[in-house]
Amino acid sequence: MIQQAFKYFFLERPASKKDVSQWITSFAESGEAIQKKTLSAADSESNRKVLSHIIGIERWGNRRLEVALGEPFIQDEYNNYRPPRDASWEQLQTDFADTRNETTQLLQKIKESNIELSKMIAHNQYGDISLKGWMRYLVMHANLESKRLR
Repeated sequence: MIQQAFKYFFLERPASKKDVSQWITSFAESGEAIQKKTLSAADSESNRKVLSHIIGIERWGNRRLEVALGEPFIQDEYNNYRPPRDASWEQLQTDFADTRNETTQLLQKIKESNIELSKMIAHNQYGDISLKGWMRYLVMHANLESKRLR
């Protein structure tokens, strides 16, 4: 019940207020802000873990969004999408920029395909989430986690 309330109040309700073009803009702006944080953050093990986590979740979420474009659903965890543990800080910065670019391209494909944004795709913890809810989740997750970069 708590997860359902979270899903409604923090994902679905706020997500419904934007169209996909606005979400594309949100991802671009968020990506720029996070990239700036990584430029001023130290190359440390804790920062590498944070950025690796952000990248892994976004790649995992992108794989779920691809289901809307016809890819088969795969019930998996985000760990398989994380960069290698020994990735350098510079490589993680590049991986984040590339991943965020891939996300905006994926959202553009969704927009061009006129896919119904209320289409539901399963999240491991929160159950079925709409495409817009997934967009909100990915932006919100990256923004919150990036606050841990020092």
